[in-house]
Amino acid sequence: GKVGFMVALEGIDGSGVSTHSKLVVDVLKRVVEGGWYRVLYSKEPTRGPLGFILWEVIQGFLPDLDDPPILTLLFAADRFYHLYTMPISGNLKGIVDALASGYIVVLDRYKYSSLAYQSAFAPRGRKAPMEWIAFVNAYAPPAHILVYLDVDPQTAVSRIAKDRLDVHLFENAAKLGVVRDSFLKLVEYLRENPEYPSENLDHLLWLRTIPHRDCLYPPKPWPYVLIIEEASRGIERGVEETLEQIVLGLVGAAIERDLLVPRK
Repeated sequence: GKVGFMVALEGIDGSGVSTHSKLVVDVLKRVVEGGWYRVLYSKEPTRGPLGFILWEVIQGFLPDLDDPPILTLLFAADRFYHLYTMPISGNLKGIVDALASGYIVVLDRYKYSSLAYQSAFAPRGRKAPMEWIAFVNAYAPPAHILVYLDVDPQTAVSRIAKDRLDVHLFENAAKLGVVRDSFLKLVEYLRENPEYPSENLDHLLWLRTIPHRDCLYPPKPWPYVLIIEEASRGIERGVEETLEQIVLGLVGAAIERDLLVPRK
């Protein structure tokens, strides 16, 4: 049967990643479900056993695990579960299975958050280099479309303070500024140096594990990087404007990369 494609939304905390992931899913369901594709929303960390531990760390309940190398490995393990073994629906196991079965999968964060966040800090003098984080995530295929929501850190902190009572691990303007710089370097790098195809395919372990590889990842540069600047300015109209930008960008990217043409 036909295969789907993966859209990953990324950004600093408070940039509207969760809000817009769900809104994008709503739009896509109205537009494409019942036709060629089904649409799936999924989130990292997952609600699985490792994801539960990660949520505890993020909320500050397990401070001894707040160390970039530890977090990198925990996130990578949770991501492997997410990709390959997490029950989805029916007999589907993991989002790779869903992609191979014709789903458009919209991810509320993916491996790019690990690359940006865990490489940004060294609280105990142990930084996780981006190259090592990429190596640890070698089983994780690239998103077909990577949407980065770029937001001013102060705006992000204001939105977090307004939306909830508890503040998580990275949620102050100084830290988010460092993470934003890390994200911007990453997305600009990926624009010039796609993950796949690449000169060295030996380190891309996902190539050996995913079904319908050549259909899922035809020989075009992946991911397609879409940067949405100053997403969500905290007012309802801003959310709608940002959603419109994202949807138009997604449609343009999907057409340019032939993702809406049935691939079997």
